[in-house]
Amino acid sequence: MKNFRCYFIIMVFFLLANSLFGQSGNEIALNSSRQAELRFNMMGKESFFKNEWNLVKSQVESDAGRKKTGIGILLSAVIPGAGELYAGSIAKGVIFLGTEIALWVGYWKFSDQGQKWQDIFQDFADTHWNEKEWRNWMQAHPEFGDTTHTLPSGKTQQYYEMIGKYDEFKAGWDDYKDGEPALTPHRDYYENLRNRSNIEFKRASYCVMISLGNRVLSAFDTAITIRGLNHRVKTAMRMGMKRGINGQVPILALRVKW
Repeated sequence: MKNFRCYFIIMVFFLLANSLFGQSGNEIALNSSRQAELRFNMMGKESFFKNEWNLVKSQVESDAGRKKTGIGILLSAVIPGAGELYAGSIAKGVIFLGTEIALWVGYWKFSDQGQKWQDIFQDFADTHWNEKEWRNWMQAHPEFGDTTHTLPSGKTQQYYEMIGKYDEFKAGWDDYKDGEPALTPHRDYYENLRNRSNIEFKRASYCVMISLGNRVLSAFDTAITIRGLNHRVKTAMRMGMKRGINGQVPILALRVKW
């Protein structure tokens, strides 16, 4: 009786392993209609150990094919698309990776253009705006002595922004004359140059923000992909007994979906 129970348990695992790793399709059923009678008395000792080894080998190969979600997410966070490639999703990996490359190419392009326009408007300001002239004008017009903004001591980013943005610095432009509009042609042209530079730098910043979003989306997609990969096979099993030629024999009905 004990030997029968041992053989029964071993054969259940044997049929389960062969059904999971040796079949393919949308649904497989092992039941009485397919003559799934398990006859232990027909198995020799040599055949038994051979089948047991195949079962262990199939389990090892299955574990080796599983992917770790944490590794996939980390890869996608560093290089979008790398997690998908790790999970075996080549098409999505190429899409995410290609998007990332395009974004960084755009970033360097827009940054370079922004820097070029910045050099142009700074050179123009150094040529057409004079701090000494502005201070002399301010002393000659004490009614404008209390200014809202303080000009930086050095030619910083704030310095170049203020001389074009605020009317109180209008007298520093070489084409300004008392009684005329504060927005002189030189100042107006300067502001257009500075605006061009700001637009390019803003586009570069958009590329960085989208790149961060691409990383998050890739990591999320990798987690879903690996989860689906590791849980692609779902099984439903039913066991029972059937009357056979030599008496009652165990029957295993197994359904596999993926």
